[in-house]
Amino acid sequence: MSVFRRETSKGFTDSYHYRFYHKGETYSGVCTDCSNKQEALNYEKRQREDVEKSQANNDPQLSLRS
Repeated sequence: MSVFRRETSKGFTDSYHYRFYHKGETYSGVCTDCSNKQEALNYEKRQREDVEKSQANNDPQLSLRS
C-alpha cells in the first residue's frame, strides 16, 4: 500500500494520494476527505478491494468454476 502527500515548492499538499498495482495495472487517486495518514490508508484499502471485486466479477475463469 502506498499513501503519500505530494511535495511541492511550497511544502506538502494537504490531500493524500494513493497508488497501487493489481494484475499489472496501476491505480492511483486522491483522498481529499482524509485528514491523516490512517484515514488515507483505509481509503486506499477500500479502493483496492473494490478493484479486486470488480475484476473478480468479470473474470471468465470464475464463471467456468461455478
